[in-house]
Amino acid sequence: WLKRIFVFLAAMDLENPEEGQVEVYLTTNLPAKYAVPGDPIVVPARLARYGLSELVNHMLGFETPVPFDFLVHGEFLRTSLSKYMKTKGITAEKAVTINYLFALPQTESAEVDHFEDWVSRIQRISDTTFVASSFDGSVRYYEEEQAKYTVVVSKQAVKGLAAADTGGFIKVGCASKDGDVRCFHADHSTGMVGTESVGKLHKQSAECVAFNSDLSLLASGGWDGTVALWNADEMSVQVKPTSKRQREAQVWEPRSVLSDHKQGVLALAFGAVEATRFSLISSSLDNTVRVFDVPAAACICSWQLGKAAMSVSQAPDGVTFCTAFSDGKVGVWDIRGGDTVLLTNTTSLEAKCSIKAHRRMVGQAVWCPWDANMIASVSHDGSLKLLDVRSPSMALQTITVEEGAKVLCVEWLNKKKLVTGASDSKVRVHKMGETPVEA
Repeated sequence: WLKRIFVFLAAMDLENPEEGQVEVYLTTNLPAKYAVPGDPIVVPARLARYGLSELVNHMLGFETPVPFDFLVHGEFLRTSLSKYMKTKGITAEKAVTINYLFALPQTESAEVDHFEDWVSRIQRISDTTFVASSFDGSVRYYEEEQAKYTVVVSKQAVKGLAAADTGGFIKVGCASKDGDVRCFHADHSTGMVGTESVGKLHKQSAECVAFNSDLSLLASGGWDGTVALWNADEMSVQVKPTSKRQREAQVWEPRSVLSDHKQGVLALAFGAVEATRFSLISSSLDNTVRVFDVPAAACICSWQLGKAAMSVSQAPDGVTFCTAFSDGKVGVWDIRGGDTVLLTNTTSLEAKCSIKAHRRMVGQAVWCPWDANMIASVSHDGSLKLLDVRSPSMALQTITVEEGAKVLCVEWLNKKKLVTGASDSKVRVHKMGETPVEA
């Protein structure tokens, strides 16, 4: 390997005094096949990601290059070493430790379905099943990327969607433009719908819904600024053999109504871990994110973000969340104060990082449930981006979904597959390729 590295560095004109040099340690957590010797080496300071990847491949002697990515002090290297060190105030007096890993494989996209109108939301049921809602007033169930059945929910647009498997049935919650909030069970195999609960609290469009972890509560948010909590555990799961057009409906009264927001509510999310499972997070056009104590039906925390968060999504740790903004940015926030979760009535929250992801409005940003660092975001610029909190200056990957279309929603099916919906009424599946180890 010493001979290979000497030849490689000599070809890069290491002796050029204008380039500068830096001593580095190359480390990895990959299998032994991909590990280089742990001795420090001196490399040109102008090397960036691609040059370092070439270097590692030369050291390993691979005939077919393997693309690598590089972390310096926990952040992806997106400039040359010299620029990075200058930005971070690092001198060349001490060796720099660089950890390398496989670069994110390329993603392939495929159209799987077409609605009559814009696709508003997508909700994962399992690794192979999901539901999607549309401005045409319908909800559609998919299995193995094939549409199985459609339920017509409203005569107006379905704006918000929540769904989960209850064993043989899918429990679905919907928010529609006419202000109605609906909840029903649909049979997995036939799509037959049982008695439907319909709530008519919101005076304007109902924008979003969310189930809590045990599906006993459904929260809804409306353009009128209200957040409502609905009991969802008393619903009948009986599916009668009647036509979908003749399904029964029952009047649904809210358990509690929260009127703290001054403008429309855009997104809702129940706490995802034990410490926050009795909390509900909401975002609004009033530029705040609020946290409600569900049993007490009271706002316990309000954070002023300075702009409206179009969506809210929690990281697997339950105390970090990301927000999507209309200026193309994705914000990452940590609600911990030391070892304590900050669920107190503070007025501001410090951003962990802000990622300039898109050129236009970010319709939704969703944290990968199986990865502490990965976020998927979609935008009115027609793209899907795979973001990483360790790369705040640049997306790991950009997928052009459709030029001229607004991509409105995204959902993770598993760590390697996502689904998007857009203003061209199409549902698309996006699959990441395999790393060398997976292949």
